[in-house]
Amino acid sequence: MTFQYNPLTGRLDIGGSAAGGGVTNVLGTAGRVTSTGGANPVIDVSQSFPGYDPRKVIVQVDDMIPTVQGVIFGPSQSTYLPSTGNRQGIERSDRGFADDFAFFFGGGDTLSTANFSLGAGVLSCNWVINLGILSDNTNPYFTYVGMLDTVGLFTVAPPTGGVYFSYKHNVNSGNWVLNCATGGVTSSFNTAIPGNTNYVNLGFSVNAAATLATFFINGISVGTVSTNIPTEQLYSICGNWLTTNFSPGMIVDLYYLTYILTTPR
Repeated sequence: MTFQYNPLTGRLDIGGSAAGGGVTNVLGTAGRVTSTGGANPVIDVSQSFPGYDPRKVIVQVDDMIPTVQGVIFGPSQSTYLPSTGNRQGIERSDRGFADDFAFFFGGGDTLSTANFSLGAGVLSCNWVINLGILSDNTNPYFTYVGMLDTVGLFTVAPPTGGVYFSYKHNVNSGNWVLNCATGGVTSSFNTAIPGNTNYVNLGFSVNAAATLATFFINGISVGTVSTNIPTEQLYSICGNWLTTNFSPGMIVDLYYLTYILTTPR
């Protein structure tokens, strides 16, 4: 039986198929728990949620409120937009010429230093972004969102290692692509979810053995990649890499990462 908290719905999802105590399947639904195969099942989740332990759980969060800012690279400026509704902290990159920009976390003061490696536990990473302006023939650009090892400045070359979403108007018909890369070799899965100018939550989870990456768009699983899971050191990044001298102005609302280590420190 498995237990998983969904932060987007605020719901505890409970599921499994192992028989025990007359219960063959237990599924969490909105506001209640139902069971089949037996009456009055006993569900013990005390070991599933031991509480936050900094020895075991690494958490990184930035909701783009001006007092907490991620590093932006490239000769650019960013603008904090007025908060509205539930978006209390919105940051936009402002461009003036052909270049690339990105928000990145988990690295040093340069892109040569990354601080995360997969395989030490279950890692989940999410970005809430708005593309601002879509890529097109007049204003083509690449978008990478996730965790990467390196993306060179002033180049649109794909990363050599990483777990990430990618978007461009003439790649996969402008739909999001799921990617895992290591050593410059990339495995990709094409979704049918188009890039647009609405806010979108792009997230993924890599299992503890670093053998499977599961991708989510707005909390819904959209595909998996099980080959070329990166062995490189990674940092979290989202950004646009331009091929012309027009500014797309990507907007970032929220970034959050959770790494539940298999062995506490």
